[in-house]
Amino acid sequence: MSGENWWERHRERINRLSLEIFKITAGQLLAAAGAIAGMRIISEVVSPGVYGQARLTWGWIDLVFGIVFSPFCNYATRAFPEAKIKGWQNFFNRFCRRTTLDLTLLVGLPFLAGLWIYQRAENQVDFLVLFLAVIYLGLMSFWSLERSLLLADRWQGRLSLMAIAETWGYPLGILAAVFLLGDRCSSFFIGWAGFQLVGLSVFYKWGAPRYPREEGPAPAGTLTTWRGDAWRFALPMIPVGLILWLVRNSSRYLLDWFESPEKVGVFVACYGLASQPFTIMGGILARFFRPIWYTAIEQGRLRRVRFIMVLYFCLAALISGAGVILLKMFGPPIVQLILAEPYRSGALDILLWVAAAHGVLATAGVFEIGLYADKRTGTHTTVSGLAAAANLVLSWILIQDRGMIGAAQATCWTYCIYLFLLAAFYFLGKPSRSGLLTSGDA
Repeated sequence: MSGENWWERHRERINRLSLEIFKITAGQLLAAAGAIAGMRIISEVVSPGVYGQARLTWGWIDLVFGIVFSPFCNYATRAFPEAKIKGWQNFFNRFCRRTTLDLTLLVGLPFLAGLWIYQRAENQVDFLVLFLAVIYLGLMSFWSLERSLLLADRWQGRLSLMAIAETWGYPLGILAAVFLLGDRCSSFFIGWAGFQLVGLSVFYKWGAPRYPREEGPAPAGTLTTWRGDAWRFALPMIPVGLILWLVRNSSRYLLDWFESPEKVGVFVACYGLASQPFTIMGGILARFFRPIWYTAIEQGRLRRVRFIMVLYFCLAALISGAGVILLKMFGPPIVQLILAEPYRSGALDILLWVAAAHGVLATAGVFEIGLYADKRTGTHTTVSGLAAAANLVLSWILIQDRGMIGAAQATCWTYCIYLFLLAAFYFLGKPSRSGLLTSGDA
């Protein structure tokens, strides 16, 4: 009888969570299929040299996004639940979109100038790529903002649709551009920007959530308060964005320096193929656990937060380990199936090292969310800086000795150091609001 009573009390909640998990998992699996198909499409129609050059140029977009827009998107995810509780979700969404537009206009010209300097240094100035890169940066920023707002309000079905559209839309856009314009760097940016434009248009027409309208203007001082909160939240994350960019991209630029863009193209293709399953797995876990983690903190339910954190860590570690083992077993046929011939040289070794690296990184996401939940972004900055320094040293040594394999090994060892430092700083830091270092419920 007691079991039946428990089921009756919790049935609605269990059904809701089951549906949410299904939406997340189904969406991410379809997105993974798109990423795999996309890599096959790109490797068939694009040469490694052109692909490498496009990804090196994209790296500078990633830099600006990481230090300007990503911190604000994280703030939007963190602050939206509080705004919704007060019934100000429409005000907050408009504030976020206007701020994103302002940031795009503010950084557009400096970014254009910096990218032009880089192209001049490479003796490859392409004004079409310069123009398209700025357009793509703005579109990508709005796309990421909308995903952050959906994540904050737990619109898992719409988030899954956006992930599916992204992984299928990018390669199809690139395929169309290469077919029309040929195998060149500008074709990538036409495909990327074209997808973002179409995707955002469809989203704002049919996919954006519609909330009840607030009565009257925004409460006095609200926008000023949000701006101040966003600045205080995002400021410590700006150096984090720079540091994480170094961790993600320094090996590619060093590989270009010591080897060639062709090697960069092969490395990035293998990197994307190996990291995608673990990135998706980490995304599934983060999308599910982060909103309920933040909500539990806002409600003061610290015992529940401890349970969430331990469960998150165990799931990430177990799934990551199983993924690396499966890749070791089935790696050769995967390489033959997904990568075209020009991209297969050394691919299997790169896949294994990168898979291990991103399995470790997915597990480290537990402590990242814990630090953000505690608003200890300065600690994350310190840890990321130490990991970036280690990455530069390891990449410099290993790439000169082992080329592409060395770049993959440097990435793996860097993320191992990153996980160790995150855990050490988290547990050795001051008692945290996330509840793992405290006892009892507030």
